[in-house]
Amino acid sequence: MVVLPGADGSTVDQLTGQIVAAGGTVTATYYAQEQLVAPDEKSLVDTLGSQLEQQVEGIEVADDATTYDRIGQLLGSAVATTEPEGNETDQDTVTVVDSLGGAGLVEASTAAQRRAPLVLVVLGSDRGTESDLITEGIVGGLADTAVGVVVAGTTASADEGGNLTRLRGSPVAAGLTTTDGVDGPAGQATAVFALIRSLSMVGGAFGAAGADGAVPLG
Repeated sequence: MVVLPGADGSTVDQLTGQIVAAGGTVTATYYAQEQLVAPDEKSLVDTLGSQLEQQVEGIEVADDATTYDRIGQLLGSAVATTEPEGNETDQDTVTVVDSLGGAGLVEASTAAQRRAPLVLVVLGSDRGTESDLITEGIVGGLADTAVGVVVAGTTASADEGGNLTRLRGSPVAAGLTTTDGVDGPAGQATAVFALIRSLSMVGGAFGAAGADGAVPLG
């Protein structure tokens, strides 16, 4: 699970409980810090991303990756995998997570022993349209390195002009599954159903405001 700044802590706890109740396991929760998403900290993110790309030979980053695509791909390669059964972490993944933590960009809840095929991203505060490319880069980078990524937002985030609504209208949305209403039990259950679906199917917008229905059926 990747939690963006401003997400409600009790919602994160409830989502974790729903995943466990459904028979899943949360390998670790990664809390993005303010510096990761602050536009005026782009230089820090870019410098660290470039250093890690050169330092960690076992993790590949797309040649045309932007600053935030790259940091999303690096984080994704460290915490996620395209292998449906998951796989064990290694020294490269430890290096990336430790470096992101040391720079104050991402804080891990625990030292994960495995990389997961699925990533649940919990949207945080709406920082306005000037931050959209940051969010899109991070979640798009994660989607490049996992079997499936589900981005979950609150009911308000799916209102007209909300940050989830804007993400749903972006080019990266085709590689993600999105759900809204995560601040309530129904939306939390929908997020878990979307994770399960993401093992075999990519894309879709679900929830009360989702264009593809309230709950994933496939």
